[in-house]
Amino acid sequence: MRISRIFAFGCLALAQMAIAQYPSTTPVVTNKPADRVIKTSASAPLNTFKFSPQIVDVNGQIKPKREIKNVFDYLIFDTPEQNTINLGQMSSTPSPLTPGKLWPAIGFTGWNPPDPDIAVGPDHIVTVVNVSIGFYRKDGTRLFQQELGANGFFSGMDVKPFVFDPKCFYDPISRRFFVVALEQDGASETSKCLVAVSDDADPTGTWHRYRVEAKQTSGTTSFWLDYPGFGHNKDAVLITGNMFGFAGGYNGIQYIVIPKAPMLTGAAPNISYFSLGGGSVQVMRTGDPNVEYVYGLNWTGLSTAMIHVINNLDTTPTLATAPVAIPTFRRPAQGAQSTNGHTLDSLDGRIMNVHYRNGRLYGSHTVAMSNSDATNASRWYEFNLNGWPAAMQPPTLRQAGTVGIGNGIHLWMPVIGVNKNGEMALVYSRSSSNIVADVMASTRRSSDPLGTMGAPIQLATSIGSQYGGTSNRWGDYFGIQTDPNDDTTFWAVAMIANQSGNWQTVVNSFRVTTTVTSAPASVTKYEGGAVTGALPHITASDNAYYRVASVNVSRTGTVASHITQFNLTTTNPASLKFKVEAAAASRVTANYFLWNWSTNKWEYVGATPLTALDKVWEFQAPNPASKFVNSQRQVRLLLRAIMPSSSVSTAIPFNFRTDQVQLISQQ
Repeated sequence: MRISRIFAFGCLALAQMAIAQYPSTTPVVTNKPADRVIKTSASAPLNTFKFSPQIVDVNGQIKPKREIKNVFDYLIFDTPEQNTINLGQMSSTPSPLTPGKLWPAIGFTGWNPPDPDIAVGPDHIVTVVNVSIGFYRKDGTRLFQQELGANGFFSGMDVKPFVFDPKCFYDPISRRFFVVALEQDGASETSKCLVAVSDDADPTGTWHRYRVEAKQTSGTTSFWLDYPGFGHNKDAVLITGNMFGFAGGYNGIQYIVIPKAPMLTGAAPNISYFSLGGGSVQVMRTGDPNVEYVYGLNWTGLSTAMIHVINNLDTTPTLATAPVAIPTFRRPAQGAQSTNGHTLDSLDGRIMNVHYRNGRLYGSHTVAMSNSDATNASRWYEFNLNGWPAAMQPPTLRQAGTVGIGNGIHLWMPVIGVNKNGEMALVYSRSSSNIVADVMASTRRSSDPLGTMGAPIQLATSIGSQYGGTSNRWGDYFGIQTDPNDDTTFWAVAMIANQSGNWQTVVNSFRVTTTVTSAPASVTKYEGGAVTGALPHITASDNAYYRVASVNVSRTGTVASHITQFNLTTTNPASLKFKVEAAAASRVTANYFLWNWSTNKWEYVGATPLTALDKVWEFQAPNPASKFVNSQRQVRLLLRAIMPSSSVSTAIPFNFRTDQVQLISQQ
């Protein structure tokens, strides 16, 4: 939560106060104990079925009476530091990406910016914005939407009118949805975190809700929490935030550590609090049921990232940090150019989100394209944790890259996701003087060269001709999570401009395209006479043939055919392509059919002429490819060679010779 440009002078003064009190970089700490431990109240349960109607589109909600600009951009100076760490670049080829779902989520609520986030469960999706919450089926059917504040989702908890900056995630370890929103009131000096957890993997129904203390007091000065991080591991849920004085000043970062187990039953947890210098730490989300720590990430200089760790989460938590050298970057321009002379707020280059998988930490943020081109670009990192903090070796950078075009085309506000295959995805905004704002994605396979990310693929585009007019606020963040059903498909929420020039959030799903070439599992004569050869003769282009002698078919001609079956290793293929090498005789045409498991019939796909010489051709299965794959992931191809008979020509016998048949599937 921050103010618009007209308040920048006052914010700068506030920021200078903060700089005078705190160092410009996060200090390195080792095993710092909690500052305090507070036992919160037990859950205030909520059954969402109490709301009638279930869906309420809230517009013109109570807006903040007092906004404060986050001072993180002032805490870090543009120092001349440089290093020579290798930085990867965007690939010249489009990202290997297969689009899936696209549907509108929550629309304009009267707040700017929307602050959208997403939680993806087995059957449902939860999205949050400033300041509403919605439940959906995965086809986009909206089941529930309410205001998040005192008159809605967090009603009955003495919540003040100003609720903001929501975030959410689905935890595949506990199989629950988690939501946080911040509460602030200057008159009463109230700062709370409103936290809710569903009672199962279905968000419709009962939630356990908590109103967690977030206010800090130092001497006679009280501070409130802004711009939350929200993450977890198997043992705890963590909230981070930047601490601002109710009467001015800045007090660094606060960590709030909430044990997960009591929350799952609505019991009262003991909550630990940590404070640290610096700003805007994001904490990891993970599906790993074994990781003992929660890691966080921010950058403390133009060549230095700081990795944070909370240890002993199920006993007495402690905090430690470790600096890691990263490729030098230049902070982004605050404004990303859009149409009609408008600019869109690109924030200050803070870390957007953090993901943990297999001993590695991933993060992303916005940077300038180069020292000579201030156009915004999207930077991403992969860190090796090296067993830290249990091991003595500190974390190191494994790879980093920048997705950028430059020359006035801005790519900014990236969130990063990683699936079980080690495939990465970035989702971000694109704008220019000719582009209002698009939702874009870049992906990389785990086998790609280090530092390489694919070129942008458009997921959604703005409907209107411009965004803003009185506001250029954008973001302040987007959300991404993998589907727990396959841990492969990515789901993301981001924003576009609607026809009125306000915002609309959209949900996308997509997969990193994986190409798998499958050899036949079996081959069987369907029509014809003598057969020579066997399955091995059609697995490679080696002039070793599977031959079927033709036979006469009444009112058709001479015919020879065979069925080839494939057993896929991929699930839910996005496309099926076949490569065939075969020969017969002149005047023979090869027709190809695929077995449709929905209709239990052969479906005609196409034909190609053959001669006595080998011919190689490829053809694509009609969409959707799923109708040609059964539950055992079997695909059946019928190749039927025909020499027709007519009044002017007589069909003669031939041998249908097949050298190779391949199935190339994309997932």
